[in-house]
Amino acid sequence: MSKPLILVVGVAVLTAGAFVGTSRIVGGVVADEVAAFESSLAAMDNVQVNRLDYSRRLFDGTLDYDLVVRVLPGDPLYPEMYELLGSAVDAGLRIDGRFDVKHGPWLGDGAGFGLARATGGMALPEALRAALPNYPGQRPLIAATAEMNLSREVDMHLAGTDYRGRVVPPDASTSGNLVFAGLDARAVFGSALDAVRWSVRLEELSLEIAEEERIASAMRNFSFSGDVRRRGPGWTGSAELGLGGWTIDSDEADAALGDTRLRAELGIRKASDGQDRQAMKLDGSVTSFDIALKGRESGEVRIGRMRVEGDALREWHSLWTGTGAFSVDGVKVAGEGYVTELASLSASSNTIARDGVVDQTVDLDIGTITVNGLALGKGRMRTVASGFDGDGLDALLGVLERVGYDESAFSRPDIEAGLRSALEGILSRQPAIAIDPLAFEFKQPDDASARVVVGFRGQPGLSIDNPFALIERLDVEAGFSLRFDAMRELVRIGLEIESIAAREAGEVVRSAEEIAREVDERFDGLMLMAGQVPYLQVGADGVSMSASFREGQLTINGEAVDDATGLAAFGGLSSLFGGGDTPESAGGDAPDLDWSAQGMFGNVQLSAGFDPDPHEVSVMAGGTDWLEHELGWECVGYVNATQPDVVLDYAAGDWPLHIYAESDEDTTLIVRAPDGEWYCNDDDRGLDPGLAFESPDSGRYVIWVGTYSDSPAQTTLSISELAP
Repeated sequence: MSKPLILVVGVAVLTAGAFVGTSRIVGGVVADEVAAFESSLAAMDNVQVNRLDYSRRLFDGTLDYDLVVRVLPGDPLYPEMYELLGSAVDAGLRIDGRFDVKHGPWLGDGAGFGLARATGGMALPEALRAALPNYPGQRPLIAATAEMNLSREVDMHLAGTDYRGRVVPPDASTSGNLVFAGLDARAVFGSALDAVRWSVRLEELSLEIAEEERIASAMRNFSFSGDVRRRGPGWTGSAELGLGGWTIDSDEADAALGDTRLRAELGIRKASDGQDRQAMKLDGSVTSFDIALKGRESGEVRIGRMRVEGDALREWHSLWTGTGAFSVDGVKVAGEGYVTELASLSASSNTIARDGVVDQTVDLDIGTITVNGLALGKGRMRTVASGFDGDGLDALLGVLERVGYDESAFSRPDIEAGLRSALEGILSRQPAIAIDPLAFEFKQPDDASARVVVGFRGQPGLSIDNPFALIERLDVEAGFSLRFDAMRELVRIGLEIESIAAREAGEVVRSAEEIAREVDERFDGLMLMAGQVPYLQVGADGVSMSASFREGQLTINGEAVDDATGLAAFGGLSSLFGGGDTPESAGGDAPDLDWSAQGMFGNVQLSAGFDPDPHEVSVMAGGTDWLEHELGWECVGYVNATQPDVVLDYAAGDWPLHIYAESDEDTTLIVRAPDGEWYCNDDDRGLDPGLAFESPDSGRYVIWVGTYSDSPAQTTLSISELAP
């Protein structure tokens, strides 16, 4: 054999040996990386690895995988996924299949040198094949190519198969058209899964069903990309989400979400305890959100540009601190005969942690509210939560995350124990919650304002097993004020809205002069009622009240009062400012009349033969609770169910007892007598009601004066032993 031939054969043998040896080494590296991937996936809380096996051969191999990926309670996507899938979301998404792997060092197919190249994909599940009759043959639902370069980094590319055709549900009761187009995804990562770059794009996902009721939904130009790297306890980097638009159309309603953008910047910062923790900055916007109702109840909701931003730090596992802000440029709600508009709405929060204690302040600003062209005013509110134990709050949030959407879980012993421990931890720091101020502007700032502060005093450490101790340690302060100009403006606005409704219904509309006169009359009525409400302070420019509850003692306007008197005072406020249940129609359930409360316009004590006779009490008849034959045939009218108008303690003698009312309006009378029976009258003398007790009992007579109109009526209630 010639020397040149020997040299050629030798080089060929050496090259073949080097290639075989290198392939053998590469196969070992690939097997090691698959094992490293399995360890990384198994360490994740939301991934279950059923199988991740690599069958290695000399020049190639196969990778069989079977994984379950779950969205866990507490994850941002969990509520949305639960709404979509129900309890099935807890089962997770199963991903299984096989990759054919080619070993390097030369991969070919334009990939050049590398460790391995894998091709495969996710086949269309057989359960879906009947539902997608136009699916193109045996093409994979998602085709996948993965290349592992010499630095052991994996570059994976996924491409979806476009589908444009019919969709038929399993019951074949209806059918429609489905478009799934333009899915393209790429991810670059290592086996430690500690650094990931990715991008996902979907051009269109739309569904249209046109049977008895048409419905069509379309999402376009979805994108999601990011570049993150694990560092210490969290991640650094950024992620962006975009949506070109989403629409849904049906015979009943149309909805449209405008261009949506959200960007997150991830980092690591020092927490209040000096430890490094995950931090995140958010910045997002939605151009618009519109809903149009097209059925019998037509209407629309239009929301202008929305913005959100935040800078948060994960101080505990489930509890974040930092700042946040949300704003809406405008809201419009329109329906049959009404248009309500909100000029703007903004909310901001600041949550801080210090020495294990969490404080939070939330500010809410409400722009001008307009109803059918009438400007109602604007308002603001601040809430402050202070002194909350961070460990207790974090434990409470953790329990709620475990419960998820399963309300029955609250009866489980472990959940009950967790809630108990978390709540007692929160109470250990003497937490307090304040709403200060709550203010509304009709003509000038603070036309109406209120404040409430609720907390605990004394040594820390409270048990939820001892409610009496909780009450004894409870510390409450509250107060409100309302200017006369604001009261008059509220009356005027109410009358204007009534006039607009009357115009829409084709009824007679009050003139401007009539409205002005009625404003004066109703305002005077309110002033009369205000003067009769216990502990309500009527000043030079408005009404106000302050109250506190401390060490078991209720104090109103600096004066200690008993509980019954305090309840009577707040019952009077309920009547004055429109409290009470919504009036029920005829045949509905009547509100319970509280005959144990104090009289709104007075408590009267009389004995037989009293003088002067009749004894008269000026009352503002009426209320917001409607009675209709629930206590007797003539027991009708609008009343204030939470508090009677007058309470009479009467010592009977040989005289009869007459109770009657006189007013320019149509009034009614409801009386609970000492025998426990209810007595009512509508029209005794004209439109004025009256009752006669020929042989009256001694005891308490609880009296309501009702009206047929839902407007209050100035009335004189008379108590006499002589027939009127």
